[in-house]
Amino acid sequence: MGAWYESLKSMLQPYLDEGSIVDLGSNLDECEYSCAVPAYAYNSGVKSMADLNEFAEKFDCKYYGIEPGNDGNKLIQEVINDNTYNLKDWELVASSTPAMLSQVRKSIKNKEWIVFSAWSPHWMNVDFDIKYLEDPEGVWGEKPKVGTLCKKDLPETDPNVTKFLKQFNIETDYQSKWILEYDKKNRKAEKVAEEWVSNNVDVVSKWLEGVKTVNGQDAQKAIKDAY
Repeated sequence: MGAWYESLKSMLQPYLDEGSIVDLGSNLDECEYSCAVPAYAYNSGVKSMADLNEFAEKFDCKYYGIEPGNDGNKLIQEVINDNTYNLKDWELVASSTPAMLSQVRKSIKNKEWIVFSAWSPHWMNVDFDIKYLEDPEGVWGEKPKVGTLCKKDLPETDPNVTKFLKQFNIETDYQSKWILEYDKKNRKAEKVAEEWVSNNVDVVSKWLEGVKTVNGQDAQKAIKDAY
């Protein structure tokens, strides 16, 4: 249920082509994976990747990425190598996701300028006041979508579960808040889920239209009765 189509395309496509896995559609449409800056840098004129080099000194000509080998890192290194956006004198700082986010937190606390790889959904979008940059050259490709994949025979062997999976679709803001609760605040995922479902029964009910419980009952009625 976490297939990032754009960034995993080269890995997934051979299996989709041969039919060993089946695409059940997108479950998260409004995703983001590109570069971002703190809101104060954005409001000072850095609204696009094309604006970065104008403020190179403030950024110390550094772009903060995550783990070495990550597709985002590779993309930014290509941007530097090709001098796209006049960034040939910049340096990609590759480290890890926690290290990068720690640097972002430190920079924002000190009102320092930083540009880094960012994605949504993630708790950074709730915890930090950040803005994603425009990409007029389209180096980041199309807006990403996250989809649901299953083994090829699931639609036939379990049409009920397949129907639920096809109808499961959430908003990015919801998932960012979930991730903040269980990943950043270290709450149990089950508790976060139960709390969210109890406050969003109408949303969950849409996923369950025409779906049955394990006992063959109407799943929409069951979830409303439970909460």
